[in-house]
Amino acid sequence: MELFAIVLSFPFLFVVTSIYSYVLKRAASRWSWIYPLFWRASASVLGLFVLEFIGVMAVGPLELRKSIGATFYPIHLVLFLLAVPALANIMRLQKKSRIFSFWVVTALLCAIFGVCVVVLQYHVSETLYGIEGEGPYSY
Repeated sequence: MELFAIVLSFPFLFVVTSIYSYVLKRAASRWSWIYPLFWRASASVLGLFVLEFIGVMAVGPLELRKSIGATFYPIHLVLFLLAVPALANIMRLQKKSRIFSFWVVTALLCAIFGVCVVVLQYHVSETLYGIEGEGPYSY
């Protein structure tokens, strides 16, 4: 069942990111305050996501949960939900490369990145809570 969800996440993310990037570009052209606010917030989210990814790959979700505490999983979920929109913000709002600000390229790269984020989410969730709720931190 999880493989089915991972496979379906790619077209879903492609469509949603396409719509989001269109709305974002229109809003940023209308309201100039969006650009610096979204840029800083997105850079922060992606930076934290990279730190989490490095931590998960280096020591594993169990060690991160032990060292950070109970707030690790809620922080992980927030980064899971915000990572793809943050990448879309960075790509669409940057002004250096016209290729990366094109909506199809943004949607395609965000969908690929989103599948990786979903796989990371499954790894962290199953490591901490088990496949059927029989993990080290299950209730």
